[in-house]
Amino acid sequence: MPSYLLFKFGEKEHMEALINHGELYLQTLGHYADLEHRERGDKYEGVVTVRSSNGGTLKIKHPKTGEEHSIQLAYSQMRESDSSLKAVNVYCLYCLQFEETDSPEIGMRFSVDVINGFGDAAVMIYDVDAFLNRVVKAAEEKGSIVLHRIVQYLDLRDYTGDLGPFRKDSRFSHQNEYRIAVGTPERNGKPIKLNVGSLDGIATLMKSDEIQKLKFHVTEE
Repeated sequence: MPSYLLFKFGEKEHMEALINHGELYLQTLGHYADLEHRERGDKYEGVVTVRSSNGGTLKIKHPKTGEEHSIQLAYSQMRESDSSLKAVNVYCLYCLQFEETDSPEIGMRFSVDVINGFGDAAVMIYDVDAFLNRVVKAAEEKGSIVLHRIVQYLDLRDYTGDLGPFRKDSRFSHQNEYRIAVGTPERNGKPIKLNVGSLDGIATLMKSDEIQKLKFHVTEE
């Protein structure tokens, strides 16, 4: 059975607030859909279904005359968004899975884009179950619905089907994301904060540029 760790990358002051006070800041899917950022922005966030086609005809009807004009398309994609889904708040982490038989130099698996794309510090969560239990409890105490799992990556250029909050385009696969999705009672499209208490004993703080030095070793009990 694989072991796994969760990592949160960000600016040092925010990561210190996370590990010292358990402060989590959750933006909405709609925020990331509109964001112009190579690593954070994603136009598919908040999309419910996708329909891709390698050919087709786009027909446009004049509102007054009723005359139709046709445009031949070499490629087209229809995306159906949902305002309620865009209002869902998410907390995004990097998930590192490994087996005892793997190379001990697990830090070398991190992409440079991840290390340099989110901030100068990182929190490594090594008691994952304890952390997730705290997050779920904090959200449910406010009447929210919580779902969390590893994100599935798909080639969305050729994809037709359901999407939702736990499927992303394969161009983000280097992020190995573990996502926590929170549906608040209000669904007002605003960011929220959760407080899960100090992470002392279940996580540690480090510099982002030290991540690739991470190694593990197995000790016999």
